Amino acid sequence: MITNRVLGNVLLGVNEQVNCNDCVSAFGSAGSFSAGIHGRKNLTPNLSLLAGIAYTQYNEGGYHVTSAPIGAFALRYDFVDWGSSRPFFDIGTILSPFQKVRYARSYTTSLGAVSLESSTTSENYAVYGRAGWMSRLSPRDEVAASVEVWQLWQRVKGYTDPAAAFNPFDASIATGTDRTNLVKVGGQWTHLFGIERRSQHQRRMGAILRNAIRHRRHRDRRRHHRARRSATRAGSNMAAGSASASPRAGSPTSSSTAPPARSRSATRFTAAWGCGSAIEMDCRVGKRERAHHLSAHVIVNGGHASLSPPYDPRLLTPRSCLHTRASGLRYRA
Repeated sequence: MITNRVLGNVLLGVNEQVNCNDCVSAFGSAGSFSAGIHGRKNLTPNLSLLAGIAYTQYNEGGYHVTSAPIGAFALRYDFVDWGSSRPFFDIGTILSPFQKVRYARSYTTSLGAVSLESSTTSENYAVYGRAGWMSRLSPRDEVAASVEVWQLWQRVKGYTDPAAAFNPFDASIATGTDRTNLVKVGGQWTHLFGIERRSQHQRRMGAILRNAIRHRRHRDRRRHHRARRSATRAGSNMAAGSASASPRAGSPTSSSTAPPARSRSATRFTAAWGCGSAIEMDCRVGKRERAHHLSAHVIVNGGHASLSPPYDPRLLTPRSCLHTRASGLRYRA
């Protein structure tokens, strides 16, 4: 019964902290063979479910357990809203039915020694309650003290000695149940390894992401301001060029019979006047007219909206001023 309780405690997380996150673990041992899996699930911030299953084989003093499945589960209520130092309560059970066991018996007579081994089945059950107080010293360290009350049962099916050539004292054992009450007072201190490294890594990654977002915002803001300054400067230069390129009264080019001379500089100023008018009107067109179809060094305004070139329906060639390299109006962000 005691061995069964010890193995069941492993399934209930005896080597874990009282309060921790959801987890699943597997374990195994040699000598007294045992292998199983344990898990913990937080149903609410206060209530946790602990459970596990295992398969084991062990022996002691002529008692051989050749096959024993074990299952255990418990509920733990932790008063997390009380702070770092608080009480907790457990209630649970350990079940181990369908055990296959062998009992060895030997004795000596005047005619010689007798050794016998009988086989039967048994069952082990246990229920317990636990009340304790835990204190969180740090994110990695926790101490706890508790009182446990156990009640354990072991039921063994009746058996008799096997047939033997010499067994003057044949034995027959009836079916019976053994019961034990147990009170335990104990304490524990648990320390987690490696959690600080994970915390530092998480903090470092968070800082990198924040810096990347901040840098991108500042970069977009600078691009927006540079584009606005470039557009304002371009509008001022275009307005000045338009004024200087307009025909004056009395000049040779103002004659109604002679068309104005279309020199290279006049073409440049006329295109500049058209772009200036479009910029002052702040018109936009659809996606097909976006600036990624234009020259790489033409920026009209900042932001996403600036990717659309100006469009004035009064201009016969609305993009000529942006595509004409002869105009010389090239602005870089």
